[in-house]
Amino acid sequence: FRAQNLHTGRAAVWLARGDIAQRHGALDEAVLAYERAIAAAPMSPDAPMALASLLRGHGQAARALAVLERFAARCPAGGPLALHARLALALGRNDGAELANAARSFRDQGGGDEALLRKTAHELAARGRPALAERIIAVLPVADDDVRLRLQLGLALADNAKVEMLLATTPPALLGGPLPMA
Repeated sequence: FRAQNLHTGRAAVWLARGDIAQRHGALDEAVLAYERAIAAAPMSPDAPMALASLLRGHGQAARALAVLERFAARCPAGGPLALHARLALALGRNDGAELANAARSFRDQGGGDEALLRKTAHELAARGRPALAERIIAVLPVADDDVRLRLQLGLALADNAKVEMLLATTPPALLGGPLPMA
C-alpha cells in the first residue's frame, strides 16, 4: 500500500510539473514530465490524457493517438479505465460512431457519470467540434443545463428539425438569453 502511494505521489508531482511547463510554453519539458508521471502511475488516466491533449494541441495527432493506444492497452478490459481509454481513443481518431458507442458504454457501465460526458461535449463544442459533441450529448437524456448546448449544436450542424423541436419544448427561462446564430 505504501509503495503504491509513493508512486501515486510521484506521479502527481510529475503531472503538476507537466501542467506548469505547459502553461509556460515549454513543450519538451511538459512532455517529459507527463511521460514520467505515466511511468510512476501507469494505470492513472490523468497523465496520458494530459499528454495526448498537449500533443494534439501542438499538431502531433499521431503521437497523441499512440499515447492513448498505449494507455488503452494497459487497461483491464471492461473496467472504468478501459471506458475512459475508449472514449479518449474515439476522440483522438475523430471517430463519431465509435465515440457515440463509447459514450453509451461509459454512461451504462461507467457508473453513469453523465456529468463527465456533458463536460466533454461542452469542451468539444467550445473547440469547434460540434459533430463530435453532438455524438456524445445525443446519448444522454435531455437535462435543463444542456438544452442551450443542444440548441447551439443543432444550429452549428444545420439540424433545423432538432432546433425547432427544442425551441418548441423548452421554457424560455432555460435558454438564458439569445443564442448565437450559426
